[in-house]
Amino acid sequence: MSAFDTQVGGSHYKDMAIQPVEFIQKNRLGFIEGNIVKYICRWRGKNGIDDLRKVRHYIDILIEMETASQPAKEPATDPAIQYARDMAELREKVKPTTRERAAARHLAEMSPSAQKGIEGCEACE
Repeated sequence: MSAFDTQVGGSHYKDMAIQPVEFIQKNRLGFIEGNIVKYICRWRGKNGIDDLRKVRHYIDILIEMETASQPAKEPATDPAIQYARDMAELREKVKPTTRERAAARHLAEMSPSAQKGIEGCEACE
């Protein structure tokens, strides 16, 4: 006779297809996860809503323990702000030469019709 064939203190586990203790052991769950499985499996047959409250309590404990052991993440940056930062960093790395700045000024001073015929302009080459 197996210990799983007997239950002390009721029958709320004995009639289950897989008893919580078997599931917990075979999946190598820890204490907190095991209690979550145990209480969620038995809530209808034993303590009702009180067992669901225990599940919620153990889940809150697990979340608190897991998040306390992880380093804090930086808050997400708005993509537009990140783009502006990236562009500013790029401008610092890639500075135009004096000749390129002069050509850009020259082009800005030209009329739109003159810009179309830019080929051959000595200042822009």
